[in-house]
Amino acid sequence: MVLTRRAYKSIARWLPNEVISEIIQAAPPCDQASLCRTTKLFEGLGAPILYRVVNLKRVSIMAFCSTIASHTSKFAKLVRSFTAHADFSYFIQFQLAALWKCVKTLLNLERLRIRGYLAYAREAPEWLSLTFPRLIHCELYATSSESREQQGMLASFLLRHPALKSVHIQDFTTFESPAWSLTPARIPLHDLQRIWAPPTVFPGFVVDDLREVRLDWECDHEVMLTPAEPTFIALSAMARDGPPVCSVYCSGFEFPSIMDSASKHIPRAKVLRIMMDDLDTRDASAPDKISQVKNHLPCFTHLEFFAFESLDEVDGRLTFGETEAEDQLTVHDFGDLCPTLQACRLSENAWRRVNGAWERFSADDFLALAGITLVGLSG
Repeated sequence: MVLTRRAYKSIARWLPNEVISEIIQAAPPCDQASLCRTTKLFEGLGAPILYRVVNLKRVSIMAFCSTIASHTSKFAKLVRSFTAHADFSYFIQFQLAALWKCVKTLLNLERLRIRGYLAYAREAPEWLSLTFPRLIHCELYATSSESREQQGMLASFLLRHPALKSVHIQDFTTFESPAWSLTPARIPLHDLQRIWAPPTVFPGFVVDDLREVRLDWECDHEVMLTPAEPTFIALSAMARDGPPVCSVYCSGFEFPSIMDSASKHIPRAKVLRIMMDDLDTRDASAPDKISQVKNHLPCFTHLEFFAFESLDEVDGRLTFGETEAEDQLTVHDFGDLCPTLQACRLSENAWRRVNGAWERFSADDFLALAGITLVGLSG
């Protein structure tokens, strides 16, 4: 049923504003936009809801920019969360310029996410020159160190946003050590709770109480580009006992050094997730990796959740060992070596300890139960 403008006015007359706001909030964005065009009351109540969280792709990006450009003082102040994603084939330079100009006016932003071509275009460093006084979450992309100037821009961006609680820095494959060499001192992010980044950046931060970390290691499978030891030493200082939740994405080449360093420097971690992109579980090296895990597990004195995942699915097989029963035996061994362990995930199978016995449960539920929030992209 399509309501007339008179019907909307009647609704507005008899319903409390709180109820109207709930109705608008429950509607999909396209209907919210339609409601905002019916009456001034609906616009006044609906615009803050419609513009609070903005997720844009392709055509909608330029439509949003046009609206903000025409009504900057009216709508720009309403945006709290902004996500933009477009592929190379769609965007061209003048559209990027319009987008930068638009986002620059969103001074009340709390969450910023830049993805796809928007993140790594030649003009992408423009993002790093902006300042958002209320920003607490950001997802940015820094290209593979084409110039030290961009490294400095990223460092300056973080220095201008000391209240950040969550940071995701993508694709820093060749960030040169020592990190943040263009800054006079390390970057203070005292409120930072979660960070997802390549390992090279961690020695450059001062953090008081880091709760969760994800490290994306990059390696050419012959030379370990980033030593594990300095990274885990830095992590150990970012919380009283090191970050309680730690996820690592790596190849088998770095794995031994990573396990050794983690067991030495963050032994009180409660959650440890290891994801490998090149481990064929049928390969002869797979049992060696299990043995290395067993050697280091006793060093983790507070470990409750452990995940060891091969991201290379072979012939559709989702078990880590040859069979699910073999995986379950491995989990039993892990539990004996680490008495504090409450749940374990091997690739797409997971078990948890219930009254002393190990029982199967959903691998997806493992992530939620362990409190792992930094997921997506490669794992």
